[in-house]
Order: sequence, then structure tokens, then C-alpha cells
Amino acid sequence: MSEKLHHDQLFDQLFDRLADEAAACVICERMRERKAVLSRLSSPRKPSGANDKPSRSEIRNCSDFLRRQIELINPPVVATLGAVALNALMLIEPHDYQLRDAAAKILRWNGRLLVPLYHPSPQVVITVRSLEEQKRDFRSILRAIKKSAAK
Repeated sequence: MSEKLHHDQLFDQLFDRLADEAAACVICERMRERKAVLSRLSSPRKPSGANDKPSRSEIRNCSDFLRRQIELINPPVVATLGAVALNALMLIEPHDYQLRDAAAKILRWNGRLLVPLYHPSPQVVITVRSLEEQKRDFRSILRAIKKSAAK
């Protein structure tokens, strides 16, 4: 299997099965082999079971942990899923990026490369970014990893 085909299949699997925790663990292991890191900024589910957008205070509460995690792992590339994650990075190191303008672009942030992506939720797929567009967007993570390795 060619390297490019393998990478494409890996990211297709990640995208298609992001909600499936077992599959995500297998894919994360493959990403670890390539020195890619997948982390999560989230808040606990609400009593109703809804997985609502985290509040500002919840994001602030997580920001120090996220900052320390980035410092410890020191990834050359950080990819965010959704505007909430992109905006959360501002608490670590300020930036002026807006998801609508920066989606799938390789940017500089805090001494590393940043790839802002839309969250692959059904709502986003229906209203903002099609599934095919998001699959193409996810490949920008691979381009960023290659770019960082070329330094």
C-alpha cells in the first residue's frame, strides 16, 4: 500500500468514525506512531444528556490543563475541531484567527503550526461544510505534519 493511500485511508477512517470511541483508539494509536496527537477540549455532559457547547468558565477551567498538555507533548502541529477549540487557544497564546476565514489553512501559532478545522458534527455538515469538504480539510493536517518535518 502506498504511503499516500495509507494516510488518506487513515484520515478517512478518523473522520468517518470520530464518534466511535473504540475506532478512535485504534486510529489514535496509528497517529501516535506518526507523532501526531489527538486531544480533546470538552465539558461534561449536561444532566439532560446533551453535549452542549462549553461555557466560557468551563473553557477557562480547561485552558491551563490544555496549555500544560501542549507544553509537555510539544507537538509541531495543533489541529482544532470547531470554533470553540480555536477560540480556546486564545487563552494560551493570543491569535486573530476566525474559523470561517482560517479553516483548513496551515497557520503559525505559539511556535508551531495550527490547522483550524470545522467540527464534523451533523449540524455543521448540513449547514456549513459538506462531508466531502471536511474530508479534504482533514488532509491539511497531513500537509502540516509534512511541512513541520521538513524544517
